[in-house]
Amino acid sequence: MNIYETHFAQNFEGCNSLSTILIDEAHPRYMAKDGIIYSKTGLNDIIAAECCVINSKRIVLPEYATVIARYAFSGCRFLESITISPSVKNIEEGAFSECENLSSVTIPEGVETIQAGAFADCPKLTEISLPSSIKKLEPISGENDDLVINYNGKSYSAKTDRNALIEAIRANNPNG
Repeated sequence: MNIYETHFAQNFEGCNSLSTILIDEAHPRYMAKDGIIYSKTGLNDIIAAECCVINSKRIVLPEYATVIARYAFSGCRFLESITISPSVKNIEEGAFSECENLSSVTIPEGVETIQAGAFADCPKLTEISLPSSIKKLEPISGENDDLVINYNGKSYSAKTDRNALIEAIRANNPNG
């Protein structure tokens, strides 16, 4: 089986009987721990998660995770809740896109960057709170999402208040 890194989790799409993913400890690029696939070369980047294939509803990311890679949890249709570790600094493009049942995301202080489409096409995710540590925020939801983003005591519509939110983040991080 060829493993394509662009959308790693989608390599297992349609594998409805899959119950676990094992990676040989000697593998030069990847390792698996507690149901999450990490890059050995990317300082504990999360590449993909078993929840995408074994129907997990809730996941708490471990303290050693530092980056949630592009599309790592994309299409995890049963995922309802995710708690991101304070050690995570970057949430990359499409990380949680197309998680149709995702309704709760906890983003702690420490997260600095959230890239484009990180939460795109998550129709049950209606509200998210950003930590004051956020320095860079790209459009995180799809065009049709009615996501409300809370930041520094104010609420912003992901659709209509993007510029005001970006200005608020810049004002809070003048050197970032």
